[in-house]
Amino acid sequence: MVTILKMVGSRKFIQEIHHFPVLAGIPSALLIHSPGMVLPMWWWKFVTTMTFRVRTTHYWQKIRGSIPGCSAVSDEITISFWQYGDPAIQPQSDYLFEGYDANGYRVVNAHLPWGNGTVYWDAGNDNSSYDRILKAANTGDYEGQWNHWAFTKDISMGQMRMYLNGALFNLGGGKSKDMAGISQFKIGSNAPGTNSYDGYIDEFRIWDTALDQTTIQDWMYKDVDVTHPDYANLISYYQFNEGSGNTTADATSSGNDASLFGLPGWGNHDGCALMRNFQVTMLRPNVIFEQGVYVSTVDSVLIVDSVEQEQVQLILYTDSMNATTATDTLYVWNSYYSNYVYDSNGNAIDSTLVTPDNTLYLDQLEYYDVYEVVEEFELGRFITPYGNGLSLGNDGWTWIYDVSDYRTLLHDTVHLAAGNWQEYLDLKFLMIEGTPPREVLNVENLWRGNYYLATIDSTMAPWNVGLDPNADMFKLKTRASGHHWDNATNCAEFCYKIHNVDVEDSAIYSWQIINECGMNPLYPQGGTWLSRRAGWCPGMPVVTQNVDLTPYVTPGDSVYLDYDSQTDQYGYYIMRVHLISYDEANFTLDAGMEEIISPNNWEIQNRNNPICDNPVIVIRNTGTTTLTSLDIEYGVQGGAIQTYQWTGSLPAFETEQVILSSVNDCWYIDGNSESNVFVVSLLNPNGGVDEYAPNNTAKSEFDVPPMYDNSIYLMLTTNSFPNETSYQLEDESGTIIYQSGGLSPNTMYRDTFDLAPGCYSLFINDSDCDGLSWWANSDGSGSARIYTADGSNQLLKNFEGDFGCQIAQRFTVGMPVFTVATTDATCGGLGGSATVTTVDQTATYSYAWSNSITNSTITNVAAGIYTVTVTSSNGCANVEQVMIDDAGAPSTSIVAYSDV
Repeated sequence: MVTILKMVGSRKFIQEIHHFPVLAGIPSALLIHSPGMVLPMWWWKFVTTMTFRVRTTHYWQKIRGSIPGCSAVSDEITISFWQYGDPAIQPQSDYLFEGYDANGYRVVNAHLPWGNGTVYWDAGNDNSSYDRILKAANTGDYEGQWNHWAFTKDISMGQMRMYLNGALFNLGGGKSKDMAGISQFKIGSNAPGTNSYDGYIDEFRIWDTALDQTTIQDWMYKDVDVTHPDYANLISYYQFNEGSGNTTADATSSGNDASLFGLPGWGNHDGCALMRNFQVTMLRPNVIFEQGVYVSTVDSVLIVDSVEQEQVQLILYTDSMNATTATDTLYVWNSYYSNYVYDSNGNAIDSTLVTPDNTLYLDQLEYYDVYEVVEEFELGRFITPYGNGLSLGNDGWTWIYDVSDYRTLLHDTVHLAAGNWQEYLDLKFLMIEGTPPREVLNVENLWRGNYYLATIDSTMAPWNVGLDPNADMFKLKTRASGHHWDNATNCAEFCYKIHNVDVEDSAIYSWQIINECGMNPLYPQGGTWLSRRAGWCPGMPVVTQNVDLTPYVTPGDSVYLDYDSQTDQYGYYIMRVHLISYDEANFTLDAGMEEIISPNNWEIQNRNNPICDNPVIVIRNTGTTTLTSLDIEYGVQGGAIQTYQWTGSLPAFETEQVILSSVNDCWYIDGNSESNVFVVSLLNPNGGVDEYAPNNTAKSEFDVPPMYDNSIYLMLTTNSFPNETSYQLEDESGTIIYQSGGLSPNTMYRDTFDLAPGCYSLFINDSDCDGLSWWANSDGSGSARIYTADGSNQLLKNFEGDFGCQIAQRFTVGMPVFTVATTDATCGGLGGSATVTTVDQTATYSYAWSNSITNSTITNVAAGIYTVTVTSSNGCANVEQVMIDDAGAPSTSIVAYSDV
């Protein structure tokens, strides 16, 4: 072999390398031994080296069953390989490998790359999410050339790493999810066998340890053998040297051979493509340099070679009775062109078509199979809150849905789906034993789907519905939420639209779909939580409208029902509309407790609690007779009971909110109460006998509002839009005793309140329902705080500025919570004295008695808190506090017993 080396000038050197074949054990003269050489030379170890070629969307390799030794993979892993991405296709969104556990959760995965040119490495799973690191790569890192990649994870260090050609490519910390339970592993696709990789893969190795960088560098260019320092941790090793067939061997002792699906191709590492298994030698080329005049000749030898076309696997399904069962598999070759003719620039200008032996035609096989008919019914819809900076506490929040109208669906075996996309959900069904107001006979889906406002008139077409002849009453339940907003009208999420239900082309019920979200009990949230939305608010149930159809229809007839909405060019509604058919009512005269709004410490009612004034409840007429009067008994469990007489006109199955005007403003201060449990019972509907007692009583736990000194002040700082801000202070009767006037922007106001004993409510309002401070507007920032006005300036309440429409604080002044205890004195005595002293010692009333039970009345007592001390002639004493709450000239009685 002679090579001309061009030098500077007119002279030329001739480099002569002698090479003789190895014959009869005589070594080649190409190499000579040079023990004194400092720099070692490399030479190729001539072995057959193949590569695994994955192309199109149907080629992948499946490691059958569970990988032997994979049970040992938990805290550490290394996956390494050579890859050559197809430059005509990459980057695309595909998978180089993926491993699942038995539950279908991803345990390991690599996108090399994804369609955005970013390399992803996923490892570890806790049944909710996986650990991930990622980094954008250059095109040369994944396509058009061979690259060596190694992916590692070590939980003890909390680190995931990527190595590219032996160099650290990316590092991520805080990665603690383990990799236990890999049961399915695929190379060249994801675990389901889709999103196949386009390119070549070679030398695929899986280890149950995290290899260090030096070890990766030392072994990336050569085959793994028993001399590898971590050979015992090698789980699976695929060299892809078969060159043909549908399986590839596992080079470890595990023998976990893998099946090839879709006939992926095989390729050779030929000529200059060779880059592995070089070995160090102390031999060097036998080179002679000569200088002189030479005559060059050019010779050529034509070598004809051929490369077999890749086979195509055709799977046939020809049995219409078992249409999903394959009947045959054919291995064929596509027709192709050969004998290319090229022009001087190397461009193909002609070729010859290889005539196919057969032509196959694809026929569409129509078949029918037995399948389960699943009709979906939505029981309720909840849209999750904005999670940024939001905490629901250790116990979370509870939302309650009445799903009694779906009772016919909730029995036997059903499929239940709930969207646990972000938060963990604990879903429970409470089955209430008893007699319902009316039996549900049937539930029907009328409209279900996503309906665009531009075409809702035609796509949400009217129904001609046949009514159940056995039913007595009918109701339409509608649930709509508007979505999409980045458009000219902000429809349908933020645009105002009137919806209505029509019976026989006549509107019987209509409503504005926009919800006021500024009184959401779950506040503040990250994001635009307080913006008014169509049918929903973040962190609240989607509104359900219940439309009574009974007065407009006849059982057994057909009725023309239509759901209408004002239209728009943009946006859509998610709609569910159900027709509920009922049997006749079970009760004629019956009242039921629906809800206790206040007092109640349920987080959903936090906007209305705690209270010290009138309780608020919701009642329902659960009989057919219009409800006109009702006795309502209420109080603290174990304490004194008050009675409120309600009058009105409540039709069958309708509800009404009732404010229980209390004769005792501090109903919750009761010396005989057992706990902070509020109890309310309904009696004597319309002056008659209630037909069903189990629904008459309800209870709620409550918190007592704070007690402040009689002198406090409000420190209010306005934002840049003070015209939106106002406040008022009300007493227990709802009378406004203080209110704000005109306010200036970005100004601090101090208003002092000198209050008599009683119950008060302070309301801070924002007419635009975006509070004093909100990140998503240009109103600026304000604040509101309550302090003591006794000179100590103690902070009593710091109001949340991001409160939406209104924030409130109920409190008492001079009304302590106390308990009354009785004492059986044993010292006896026929005489004694009683003193009544105000807490500030400014007034004292005294009385003395002897020889018998006696009493005394004290008149013209000022309102306030008093200490009563009763002392017998033998020195036994009992001390209690009492409150006198009314201006004017009240009187009180002291009754003394001789055994005190």
